[in-house]
Amino acid sequence: MGSLLSVFALILFGLGIGRGIRIYTIKGYMPAWVPVAKVLRVLTFTVLLGLMPIVLIGAFWNVDFSQTEFLILPVIGVFTIFLGGGLALVASKIHGLTREQTGSMFLAGAFINLGSFGALFSVFFYRD
Repeated sequence: MGSLLSVFALILFGLGIGRGIRIYTIKGYMPAWVPVAKVLRVLTFTVLLGLMPIVLIGAFWNVDFSQTEFLILPVIGVFTIFLGGGLALVASKIHGLTREQTGSMFLAGAFINLGSFGALFSVFFYRD
């Protein structure tokens, strides 16, 4: 129970730091020489490429893969990607979206179930 609370505390701490930086910037307290957008981009890449692999390894470190039922998990994962993308295409046709909007809708729908991986794809493919 203690480790669960420490995980939640770490998450809340990270959210608090991010929110604090945002408020600090919006209020105009951040010095003009600090490139806030660049700092936030570096922090995002650090978390997604540095911390997320550690978290994923930690999550699967104690899993017993000797049971063959785990082999179905990649199939379910691929199915959710296709299902999300397919439903997004159907919804975009119903709403009469343009080709560009349909493409965006497809990507958002396909990666919706991937959590952090969806965020990773969004950061890499839609950065300015």
